[in-house]
Amino acid sequence: MQDLVFIGGGLSGTLTLVHLVRELQARLATTRSSGRRLRVTMLDRNGAFGRGVPYARSEDSVNLLNNNVSRMNVFDFVRWLGRQEQRWRGMLETQPGNGGRAWLNRNAAALAMAERDPAHGLSLYLPRSVYGLFMEDVLRTALDQAERAAVASVRLVTAEAVSLKREAADRLRITLRNGDVIRSRRVVLGLGSLPPDPAPHLETAPGYIHDFSRLCSGTACRRLLDGALASQSTLPSAVTIGSNAAAMEAIHTIRTHPELLARFSRIVVISPSGCLPDGRPSRRQPPFKARHTVGLGACERVSADQLFAALLRDVEEGRLAGYSSLDYSQPICDGFREVFMGISVVERRRFVEEYGMRFTALNRHTPPEYADAARHLRGAGKLQTLRARVIDVTPPDAHCLEFSVRAALEDGTETRLRAAVVINCRGSGTLRLTRDQLLREILGPGSDIARSNSTGAGIAVTGDFEASPGIYVVGPLLAGHTIETDHIWNLEDAQRINDLTQRVAAIIANHVLNGDRAGRYELAFQN
Repeated sequence: MQDLVFIGGGLSGTLTLVHLVRELQARLATTRSSGRRLRVTMLDRNGAFGRGVPYARSEDSVNLLNNNVSRMNVFDFVRWLGRQEQRWRGMLETQPGNGGRAWLNRNAAALAMAERDPAHGLSLYLPRSVYGLFMEDVLRTALDQAERAAVASVRLVTAEAVSLKREAADRLRITLRNGDVIRSRRVVLGLGSLPPDPAPHLETAPGYIHDFSRLCSGTACRRLLDGALASQSTLPSAVTIGSNAAAMEAIHTIRTHPELLARFSRIVVISPSGCLPDGRPSRRQPPFKARHTVGLGACERVSADQLFAALLRDVEEGRLAGYSSLDYSQPICDGFREVFMGISVVERRRFVEEYGMRFTALNRHTPPEYADAARHLRGAGKLQTLRARVIDVTPPDAHCLEFSVRAALEDGTETRLRAAVVINCRGSGTLRLTRDQLLREILGPGSDIARSNSTGAGIAVTGDFEASPGIYVVGPLLAGHTIETDHIWNLEDAQRINDLTQRVAAIIANHVLNGDRAGRYELAFQN
């Protein structure tokens, strides 16, 4: 019998556990309690404790963080980089692929300046594996602290939870893939981002990559190359569906691998915006002003529709004037925050549910190296973007030896493209279509564990982040959450994830040390 089980050992689950250990240390120290240790188990299907999928070990470090060091600076990450520089540099230099060494060479000047003054390193976009190494250290330190302070005994178990049921008011039953059973009083669901919605007719077709972001760089490279080599075309092309983070990773992967660069004649990126995210500021003067968004502050009543329309106008004006997203993102976000908190509760909820993810896409940016890769390929005539919506993709067959991608253009006409490789970069899917066995069970009809929220992108929770008694949710599955002052449509910023997990850890500590309060669960199953 465990007091608490974490299902998922990625960033959100790890930070929640680390903050919980700190909370227990602080509270038990002030009460001088001599109670027993909290019994905690953390489960992760891949054994990537602290790292999760995004920061997993890679055989070739070409994948970079989506945010720079300053945005990832939790638990003194900047200080760790200085103290552990020899260690993480050595990791990058000795990885089998050339990605780590190439990154060190490209950033040699900035790294040398950061040695003298850490502030010069704040704008760097590090390989993800470096952040994974850091988070492993953060977790290890927390577990050592828990043992020394005798506040918790934590087991890390490499296993996949496939079932979660309630046996009694204070007892949950977790069944693992291998048939083992763990019982616990409470559970933290930190399952990470959902994979794209299934595409059964495509996923087994050679040359189709359904979820590029979940492949380590070496595997992604091999899948791309295999698809190109299998093509009957002498000049095979690749089509990327979507133009955000995963698409930029695909472009960067092709650019940094000579065999891929030589093999593909063309890469076409199809998305409704037809734009790739920016990687560098334009340095235009004067500084951008979000006049449409800020102007709403003078209005007595503002709807979610009006707010998003103003945001769109500001972005379009910024782009037409030659500003990059790094120029206009902060002014727009500042204006948005001021207006957003002044609109009604109903309209705030509507904005989160209908426009939240689209607002994030408007302000998307990418590592400079990714933007440079796109610019190089565009200059070489190998990269083009298409503003369109993909209608369907037909896999190769006896009549057509390549994929056929049908897309609707802005003017209402359709176009078809042929491709040896199709890369699905649409992003997270929906809970309704998820294949995850655990999620399908706990969200199924009659379940007393959880239900999806109205957006279908996340799990409904109370103000205490509980889906039902003793079931806490952290990480991307909070998408679409809006209660009181919480408005969450994505969790991509490490600092925001850290703030939320600290709150959840404090709530769990309260419930563990003070006992459950009655009557706070019904909210999760209303509306």
